[in-house]
Amino acid sequence: MDTVFYTLTCVILCSLGSVHIQAHTFNTRIQTEDVSGLIIDLIERIEGLEFKDVQHSRRELQHQLDIDDLHTKLQQHEHTIVSLTADNVELQRRVQTLNDDVHGILVADVGVDHNTSRTTKRRKVRDITEIKRETVHHPVPRHDTGRTFAFSAKLQQGPLAVVSNQTVVFEVSDTNVGGAYNTSTGEFTAQLPGTYVFSVAITTFATFNMQCSLMKNEQIMAHFLVNGFSYSHYSNGQTVLMHLDLGDTVSVRNSAPGDAYVDGGGHSVFTGFLIVEDSL
Repeated sequence: MDTVFYTLTCVILCSLGSVHIQAHTFNTRIQTEDVSGLIIDLIERIEGLEFKDVQHSRRELQHQLDIDDLHTKLQQHEHTIVSLTADNVELQRRVQTLNDDVHGILVADVGVDHNTSRTTKRRKVRDITEIKRETVHHPVPRHDTGRTFAFSAKLQQGPLAVVSNQTVVFEVSDTNVGGAYNTSTGEFTAQLPGTYVFSVAITTFATFNMQCSLMKNEQIMAHFLVNGFSYSHYSNGQTVLMHLDLGDTVSVRNSAPGDAYVDGGGHSVFTGFLIVEDSL
């Protein structure tokens, strides 16, 4: 009996020991899990702080780059100011030179000097200023090229038979400044745009009538008639002022429906010249 009781007592004690060990192990596991969670949370917070620190460093770097860029632009503006200051000094020097030139002109041409009264100086300067203002408002056309074109041609051989719509070729040119008149075609070709004057005189032969046209390209600018009578010589002509663009041509044409004879020997002439070149 005692043996059985002892055995049961041992079994019960062993069971209680096992339960106590399992409980202790369970508690230890719970504590380990809590510590792990805390460590993970701390790691995540540290990583968050490191990310924020990286972003802050990037912003500081960008701010430094912006500051460097502003310094560069400031230096460029300073160089520009120095350059403008130098230009201003040069302009002031030129203005002073012009003032000296104007004073010299006043002394030489207008008669203003140090002995002239102040009222007279003001009046003369006012007159010159008014003249300058009128010159600005009504500028004289500029002749940039300085080139001149003028010609005079005549029909030497003749009488010359000219059919309807045929160009009269004045084959001899005593004057052809600029070389714009062609003695082979009878055409003047504008080398510069501007205002020109052209004049033509035609003498017919015998009883032939002729209707002449002064042509600008294919446009009739002037008409005139020459009536032949009783085998005599009759003349007529026209003078026209016209504007020509570069490349325009001017010629004399028989615009009558029939043929005609133009007398030669210098009795029929064609002339023209540039009055003024177009201003720019």
